[in-house]
Amino acid sequence: MKRLRLGAVLHFLIAIGHIGCLFALDEAFEAYGIREIMHQMVSGHVWMLYVMTIGLALAFCLAGLYALSATGDIRRLPLTRMAIITIIVLYILRALAGGISCINDFTWLRCISSLVPAIIAWCYWPGRMGQRTRYVADPDGNMQDFMTPPKHVNFRAKKLFGEMGHIVDHGDCLSKNGRCFGA
Repeated sequence: MKRLRLGAVLHFLIAIGHIGCLFALDEAFEAYGIREIMHQMVSGHVWMLYVMTIGLALAFCLAGLYALSATGDIRRLPLTRMAIITIIVLYILRALAGGISCINDFTWLRCISSLVPAIIAWCYWPGRMGQRTRYVADPDGNMQDFMTPPKHVNFRAKKLFGEMGHIVDHGDCLSKNGRCFGA
């Protein structure tokens, strides 16, 4: 889950970078060699470049929020698993396209711009399996790896290692106010 959090941080930094580029948008496009393409795309409506850049910043923030949703740090967002898989696929494709362009015309900016999507795809890779575990606080306030079994409400269970490394299922242990009773 640390990798997903790193991916979220990277997305928030990229969003901040896009907002910072608003103050020198033409220079940023020139640095990436896309100035003419961007201006042709908006057919002379320069304000659309600013709207697109803000839209991209919002999309990067949303991708960061989905990473935090997958870790359980924030409330679960709709279609979290599908969003994580989509993010992974898009970033793998971006990294491959950037890598191919580096082969044809190498620049350090192009190389780094291709490496960052690969790192983000790697960060999001654990999230493709969906959220399996819910973290709750034990009576002392420590975070423990408890899980809520499917179709159960207000029920916390934990599998612990018993003698000789065998897993002992404490799933029959009901929890009330953080303390186990029954069995």
